[in-house]
Amino acid sequence: MAAFKGYLVKFGSVELPNSYIKMDSGNTQTPNQIEDIKATRTINTRELKRVVAEGNITSFSLVFRPLTNIQLAALKNVMNNGLVSAAERKYRVTYWNDANLRYEQGDFYVPDVTYERMVVYDDHILYNSFTMEFIGYKESVPV
Repeated sequence: MAAFKGYLVKFGSVELPNSYIKMDSGNTQTPNQIEDIKATRTINTRELKRVVAEGNITSFSLVFRPLTNIQLAALKNVMNNGLVSAAERKYRVTYWNDANLRYEQGDFYVPDVTYERMVVYDDHILYNSFTMEFIGYKESVPV
């Protein structure tokens, strides 16, 4: 078992500050997902027959606490350290795998994010908490 080093996610070589994450809600992980290519049942016995893809995929979501536009820019700068493809919103991420109890690294897609402006001040914006999803491209590897 690998030791936990105090961070949940790292983009490239830069750790995401845990202080940006709203720890008490919605931070979920579905590690080591098995993907069915085809699943059928026999007619008489109702026995399940499955064809599964090789490897396991992990997905996770992070709920971010309310951030100012300056903090949001800092978050995006951290994420850009792991940017593999801007067109695909594909990032190289090192993350703590809750099922394997170790850090793993893989490429993840980040779907559209919805931002809600909470307060607009003279010189900045405060955004409400928001969620980012991370969907694995293929099986992650231990680091």
